[in-house]
Amino acid sequence: MIVGDEDETCLDGSMFLKRTAPTAALLVIPRSGHTITSEEPAVVNAALAELLRRRRHKCLTGVPIQEAQTPLVELGHALINRRVRAVVK
Repeated sequence: MIVGDEDETCLDGSMFLKRTAPTAALLVIPRSGHTITSEEPAVVNAALAELLRRRRHKCLTGVPIQEAQTPLVELGHALINRRVRAVVK
């Protein structure tokens, strides 16, 4: 799941699903609301690409990629930091 930290409609439900579903992944994007695909399209696209890369790897090899190797949260933060640095310059 990908949700903005200002999305009051979906944030609590997403956090509940992450806690209760053992295979769930959650990426919370700071300073974003309910229209996350419009507000942060690069972050959403990168997260989806990473998810598909992991699924493909598991399908081809039968071995899952470890979360610690490329966590979605770090991916999201890296993209957001790049955007923030670009705005600050």
